[in-house]
Amino acid sequence: MTYPKPGELTLGWRWVLALGWVGVVVGLIGVADAARVIHKPPFWLDSGVLIAVPFALPLCATVAAFMNHRYATWIAGAAVLSLAVVAVGEDARGPVTIRYDLTARPQRQPPLSAVARDTGFPPSIVAQLLMAGRIRERGVRPPEQCVPVRPFLDALAERGFLAKATNTHPA
Repeated sequence: MTYPKPGELTLGWRWVLALGWVGVVVGLIGVADAARVIHKPPFWLDSGVLIAVPFALPLCATVAAFMNHRYATWIAGAAVLSLAVVAVGEDARGPVTIRYDLTARPQRQPPLSAVARDTGFPPSIVAQLLMAGRIRERGVRPPEQCVPVRPFLDALAERGFLAKATNTHPA
């Protein structure tokens, strides 16, 4: 049996990491296709150059995982921390772009990586909201239909997540 070198992943974890990032790329393609169908392209589809930006880090993470590069987990962490939610639509004043960035940082005591925090804390917060009776819906539902936004974001802020919302109306 061969063991991975320091910084490398075992075969099983390499596949988990790579297939997870393949799923992200497939999701981005789905968003692009849905935006094309409704004729409301996301900001990154408006320009021939920007179209590759959302795919760059996930593709790098996928390739690094398949190649068992010793920095695969660092690249994957950078790709996770570089994601944001961007919505393009219209409000009473006309076209609007809303961007919501949520940044996770590593924690010293107890030591947790930013990736561990942004993966583990949100489901924990939702479980706490369920137990406290703040989420009353039952069954399988998307979180945007049942998780109360303000309490959820407040709980993330209590845990040191930095949130920034930006609304832009074109001139």
